Amino acid sequence: MIIMKHVSLHVGSFHLHEINLHVRKGEYFVIVGPTGSGKSSVLNCIAGHYEIDSGDLWVDGKRSNSVAVEERDIGYVFQDGLLFPHLNVHKNIAFGLKLRKNGGRDGVENRISNICKLFGISGLVERSVYNLSGGEKQRIALARSMICEPKAMLLDEPFSSVDRNTAEKLMIEFRRIQRQTQQTVVHVTHNQEEAMMLADRICVMNDGRFIQTGTPMEILRRPNSEFVADFFGAHNIFRGTTMIEGGLSRIEYEGNYIYSNEQRTGDVVFSVRPEDVVISLNNTQANGRNNYTGSVKQIVDRGIIIQILVDIGFPVVNYSLRNSFLHMGLKVGDSVNVSFEESAVHII
Repeated sequence: MIIMKHVSLHVGSFHLHEINLHVRKGEYFVIVGPTGSGKSSVLNCIAGHYEIDSGDLWVDGKRSNSVAVEERDIGYVFQDGLLFPHLNVHKNIAFGLKLRKNGGRDGVENRISNICKLFGISGLVERSVYNLSGGEKQRIALARSMICEPKAMLLDEPFSSVDRNTAEKLMIEFRRIQRQTQQTVVHVTHNQEEAMMLADRICVMNDGRFIQTGTPMEILRRPNSEFVADFFGAHNIFRGTTMIEGGLSRIEYEGNYIYSNEQRTGDVVFSVRPEDVVISLNNTQANGRNNYTGSVKQIVDRGIIIQILVDIGFPVVNYSLRNSFLHMGLKVGDSVNVSFEESAVHII
């Protein structure tokens, strides 16, 4: 559906480097990365707001490097929605259809009615956009873009202007609608949880480059770089030296041995996700070779999740659910057992 081949772009001092991208028809594709990594620049290249310096852009089988913005048949939803303040909800949603003179008056009204039902905004159609909530405004912006049935929708941080609870509800609702309509979506965000909730595939971006593309689980469980592991919250990222022992990699780090079922030799970077680290008051939960004793050094209350730092000869972060944490009654200075499976140790 959308293909970028070796696309490069200079905008001021910023540079997109050799971007290669393939978004499939009907796919929900999320580009995630820190602020300033170039995510919005990729969208602007697809939309035609930026003219690429080199490379090729294909949209629905057509080379689109020089195709005018209005001829690309692509919807664009911005962070704040950008509704027309002088038009009511109905006229905002109808705006794109009227520009296209698509379907006659009866056809337009029927499509507006259907899209409003889909987004749950039928009761708002005659209202001014001034007094709407942030969530209502974003529903209308999404409906206005989708009603024209574009070849693709480009979403630029569409849920970052509303509070977290509203954003989560909007994401769940929009993902349901996207699956129902099979609308192709390219969505950019700096929020890792948002990417995990929505994406069929995720592309991680940094400094104008695509670092890794894969399914949410591939990105989370098998990061291809220290940057991706850190950006997706691995926390436990170390450098060691490994050799093969009994079919496993034995990694030496800070005088300790860590075992992984990913076979590699030499100097390596490896990671263990905090949710894979098990803390217990005895060693009955221990499984495999990665079993250690240590002392609790820090406890951070993150709401549902409690983040626990344990020194086992090197610092390891654990995520525990609040109920489990309260059941153990842990406090700083307590001695605990720490374990994690060989399959949880990823060699990057």
